[in-house]
Amino acid sequence: MYLFQNFIESKLQDMSKEKAAKTAKRYIEKCVEIFWMMAIHDPPLHVEFTAKHGDKFNDQMYTSYSNSGGKVERLVWPPLYRGVGGVLLRKGVVATL
Repeated sequence: MYLFQNFIESKLQDMSKEKAAKTAKRYIEKCVEIFWMMAIHDPPLHVEFTAKHGDKFNDQMYTSYSNSGGKVERLVWPPLYRGVGGVLLRKGVVATL
């Protein structure tokens, strides 16, 4: 989360306040549109945020972003499922220890 936040802040820093506000507004509108489409899908798509620091790395649910260790360091991107408890549509990404 911090990497993304730092990236956005660095991009917005170089813009005027008006342009930064327009850019942020467009980004938020696109996020809301995507989340809405996920919610009205039948069944609704499910994003799972259960990976915790120290968990055993599960290669069926995640790909490793960094080192190929056996423990989760942090969640980079959550996995996407077709409904709660449904079929895995896209593996998540974790940094490993």
